[in-house]
Amino acid sequence: MLRQNEKAFISTQEIFTRIAPVIGNNAEQTPRCSPILYTGDNGGQFVFVASDATVIHQGKTALIVNADVNGAVIFLNDKQIGVTPSPEV
Repeated sequence: MLRQNEKAFISTQEIFTRIAPVIGNNAEQTPRCSPILYTGDNGGQFVFVASDATVIHQGKTALIVNADVNGAVIFLNDKQIGVTPSPEV
């Protein structure tokens, strides 16, 4: 499922929504997707990022850029903030 994902990122909730019916109908289990208590995550969740995406972190915020051009300079508000991945050698 992760390999067929065409988005730059996918959350655990999106994955759960897709696989819960399959698991529920084919196993003696009840799938759940809920916060893990007492971890100090402030309600966050895991997010899977495509390996070809450029992720730029600024404090607690992340910008995810998917580009067909490798080595392209990324600007935000006229300020250079990063570069897309270079081709593998």
